[in-house]
Amino acid sequence: MQVIILAAGRGTRMAPLTDTMPKPMLKVLDKNLIEWKLEALPDTVTGITMVVGYLQETIRDYFGSSWKNIPITYVEQKNLDGTGGAVLLCKDTIIDKALILMGDDIYTQEDLENLSQYDFALMSYDEGEAALARKGQVIEKEGLLVGLNEGDMQSGTPSTFINTGACVLSKTFFDYPLVKFSETEYGLPHTLVSLCKEIPVHIVHATRWIQITSPECLKKAESSLS
Repeated sequence: MQVIILAAGRGTRMAPLTDTMPKPMLKVLDKNLIEWKLEALPDTVTGITMVVGYLQETIRDYFGSSWKNIPITYVEQKNLDGTGGAVLLCKDTIIDKALILMGDDIYTQEDLENLSQYDFALMSYDEGEAALARKGQVIEKEGLLVGLNEGDMQSGTPSTFINTGACVLSKTFFDYPLVKFSETEYGLPHTLVSLCKEIPVHIVHATRWIQITSPECLKKAESSLS
């Protein structure tokens, strides 16, 4: 199984920290955000692809061509056309299936191992009532994805479970057209909602998910992880 880490964005909300450093390279305790993900990878991962863009040389120079004997390849996302567009760039690197991870979030190895058991799955996190005011609500039925509340895609049913961005998909994902969620971006979760009408997409509930969206999130993550 391959893992694809989406690390091309600039992270404008993290400025000024990201003026000279790509967001996925910011540190929590003694490790950058990409390292937190690499150390949580399931043992079944045989290849790593990093989708890079903004200040990509920093990422390439730091990680080089391998991580603990697992080969690393890099794909440049010149046009930031969403998570769907980023994954499409990796089509030729996927042999059977791939674990997709956001470059700036922190997951646990146990959760990623549970996620990787499936050919198609999306990981969500229960944020309680706070989730009702957020976008990215995941709608499930009997453990399967049935809808998403984000942008123009609305199920009509509220949910306390939020999309973590982590998912696993089979190579057959590329047999389906990407779904646009804005004028310029294609959404990976939106596309999974579209294809779940034909292919079961399992929902895995995360036990811990640390989303980094602001400099304050780095401090909270350090407190949580220490």
